[in-house]
Amino acid sequence: MNRPTVGGLLSSGAVKPAEVSAAVEAYLSRSEPGLFKMSCEYELDLASAVAAHPFTVRLLANRKCGVAARRAAVRTAIILARPEKRVDAPSL
Repeated sequence: MNRPTVGGLLSSGAVKPAEVSAAVEAYLSRSEPGLFKMSCEYELDLASAVAAHPFTVRLLANRKCGVAARRAAVRTAIILARPEKRVDAPSL
């Protein structure tokens, strides 16, 4: 079975919009973003999520792009990413 995307988890309510916004801000504000906990069940490697989205990589490399464009591109990469189930996630 394929892992769901962050977008799919948003649609199902398993991840909240505020968690996606926090992930975007975490990526943009850290030099080495690392793992980001999304909900009590999932975590996402932010650097890998962005690196897997070629458009976002190109946009972030362009110094002429503004903050809003960067934020939107990172948000898109995160929404398309497939987070991992957390090892320490509670059993439901």
